[in-house]
Amino acid sequence: MSSLLHSLPARGRLSMLVLLVSTFCCLTGCERAPAVKIPDAPKVEQLVLVTPHSEMIRTAFADAFSEWHHEGYGSYVQVRWVAAGTPLCVQYVQEAGRPDFVPAGRPIPDVMFGGGSMEHQLLADLGLSQPVDLGELEAELPAAIQGIATRDAENRWHSSALSAFGILIGRQACLERGIEEPQTWEDLADPRYFGWLSIADPQRSGSNRQCLSMILQKYGWEEGWGIIMRIAANCRAMADSSSQVVSSVSTGSCLAGFCVNFTALRRIEQRGAGVLNFVVPSDAGAITPDPVSVLTYALHPKIGEHFARFCVSDAGQELWGVRAEHRGGHDNTLFRYPINPTFYTEHADRLGVPDNPFELTTIFPLDQVLERKQSQVLGPMLNAACGDNHILLQRCWEKIIRSGMSPAALAELTKPIVGAEEAFELGASAQGDTEATAALLKDWSARFREKYERVEGMLNG
Repeated sequence: MSSLLHSLPARGRLSMLVLLVSTFCCLTGCERAPAVKIPDAPKVEQLVLVTPHSEMIRTAFADAFSEWHHEGYGSYVQVRWVAAGTPLCVQYVQEAGRPDFVPAGRPIPDVMFGGGSMEHQLLADLGLSQPVDLGELEAELPAAIQGIATRDAENRWHSSALSAFGILIGRQACLERGIEEPQTWEDLADPRYFGWLSIADPQRSGSNRQCLSMILQKYGWEEGWGIIMRIAANCRAMADSSSQVVSSVSTGSCLAGFCVNFTALRRIEQRGAGVLNFVVPSDAGAITPDPVSVLTYALHPKIGEHFARFCVSDAGQELWGVRAEHRGGHDNTLFRYPINPTFYTEHADRLGVPDNPFELTTIFPLDQVLERKQSQVLGPMLNAACGDNHILLQRCWEKIIRSGMSPAALAELTKPIVGAEEAFELGASAQGDTEATAALLKDWSARFREKYERVEGMLNG
């Protein structure tokens, strides 16, 4: 046997030894080594959320919620996102709830996360969201802030955070051009900013639509629309999204634009306080809820309820408000106002926001019924004034400035083409009807074009 082994190559000798040992063990009853136990794969649930929130927020919440759910319920959660501007999110939720909805690769959402209370109340009124039991957490949360409700009477939506809307300012760019930083909405209508502003299409951006609605509610239809017209005339072009507005101001190609506070604060941290600034306008600041709703047709309703509770839990509130360096596992500060008032005392030196929204004195309470009416007309009316007609508007505005602000021409330019009640009635009747909306836009575009021609005629003398 020894001579046989030595006559084999090395690989052959090893194979022969293994065979001999195996045979010997079988004959002599050698015990087998114990089998290695393979742990069970962790259970993973599914959840689909539709949201206007940024990728940073989506990533932070997906990771933190999955860990929180595993600790509390024994399973991880794989989150799938449908991301779009707030108006498009609402449209998607409505479409997905119809019996004739054809997925075609599009997921059926379980939760709408983010947007405004007006949009979430609309979904509740349409029967598209369901009550959520917050348990003992509900007692810690305010029912309203500054006169604004933070949850539905039946808990079909509730706020997980708060937002403030205002103006993102290119501080360094303003300084270099010798232009004072704007402090109010009305400041943005000043001729000094001609060609230097950026606003987003209110049909695509909920935050920019919110700012426009605040101007109308503060100043009324006549004066408010006059301010909006001059702001639109000062814009270089109407952007497709709020993120484009932020980028334009951040790079210095525009001096200012509408913005929500948490986006502004994050960008200021990246670029520096000497480069950018953010102000909540002193003439009409607003604090608005950032809600979450579990949808009635959700395929994963229980996981959706867990997510809604996570958002107002201590873990969710810390994620919203506490700076990244004071919590483990997440690299980015989200700069949000927590909805739980106790966080402003218990975590005062750890929060990313510089103030307490429950103590602000310059807040202008929004009328949500009026806001809904305004939201139905702001999109088509601003597009009619500043879409295809944008060059005509700019040309009129430039001639008015060069004329020394001709009172007659300015009054004609800024006068609304239609009264508030008629506008609201037309907007409501066209809501959800593509053909009616297109017809309304065509009619209003023609009226604005005629207005601009009259203004130029007055100025040309």
